[in-house]
Amino acid sequence: MTSKKRMRLIEPRPSLEEPALTIDDLKQWYFARDTFLGLKYKQQNMVLGLELARECRHEDAKWLVSLFPDEAPRSEEEAKCKFLDHSQDARALAFAGLVGCIIDKKNILMSAQLGCAQAQAWMSLFCYEQQHFKYAEISAAQNEPAGLAVAAECYWDGDGCQQNLEKALAYWEKAAILGDVASAYHFGGKKYSQISWERYFWWGEAARGGFYNAPLELVASAADCFKLYLESNGRTFANVIFAIGEAFCGNVKYELTGLQLFPERPKKPEIPPDYRDRRISFVFERRIHREDFAHNIADILNLHKHWIQNCKTSIFCWIWIGRNGIFGCIYIPRDIRNIISKLLWAKRYAWALAPPQ
Repeated sequence: MTSKKRMRLIEPRPSLEEPALTIDDLKQWYFARDTFLGLKYKQQNMVLGLELARECRHEDAKWLVSLFPDEAPRSEEEAKCKFLDHSQDARALAFAGLVGCIIDKKNILMSAQLGCAQAQAWMSLFCYEQQHFKYAEISAAQNEPAGLAVAAECYWDGDGCQQNLEKALAYWEKAAILGDVASAYHFGGKKYSQISWERYFWWGEAARGGFYNAPLELVASAADCFKLYLESNGRTFANVIFAIGEAFCGNVKYELTGLQLFPERPKKPEIPPDYRDRRISFVFERRIHREDFAHNIADILNLHKHWIQNCKTSIFCWIWIGRNGIFGCIYIPRDIRNIISKLLWAKRYAWALAPPQ
């Protein structure tokens, strides 16, 4: 009896503490916060920002929701008054200084002095040299994306500190992972070369987040890389073309071409699957004026779609033959199935990159 009681005493009990915040939790909160305030290339939407904050595990998200438990503020002035009612809280002072069209430096300074990482990142923009870097570094140490981005620029240029390119790239990468779109653009362009697919992955993240330079760079790169891909007969740049296609996918708009201006009976036109009667007119809400750029993007998107379909087909065939051993009405022994599976797997890249029929 004694031994059993002892064993029961040392049994682990479930912890009542919440698990530590993950990168996704931080990214979710920063997105909600910037949506509420209309910062970081996001259109301000206080209602949506609060809805997103209610789904966050971050303590600051819970604090923001506690200030507006019933409904979102009807105006920026109402929100600012609510934050100023809690002026002893550094977070409230930061929000009061950033909500609205005019930045209130006084509230941001008081918030930064009380230790708010977001306010410290903004104070770094109002200072010069040593003080500029000091605020940015303190903010970056608290995983604030804006602070990481400013500190990265300081390290890259040697502004207020000794130049350190490796640390600058590390800070930009961390800020990009946390959702800072400007950092995603800088990290992709400065870390990776033209022949690296990672560059276009990060530029795609920046373009989807609204960073103004990223769509233009992607469009120009699409023309250059597609030309190099054709010159090599598809032997090189395939992974780059795929990454560019992944960035464009779902972010283009088409215009119909070759249709009568005044048809007798208006009908919904039937668009062929290869989009011959459509022209790409917008990429990430930016109009494309050059025909050659539009054609290159369309060709890249067609290749992207084709490669994905081929990959799905090859994987399906491999799994079907490997598991079922039946091809049509013919039973395939296990040894032959293993050989076929290995051949399919060995040729997966050739299968995926086969030209359209």
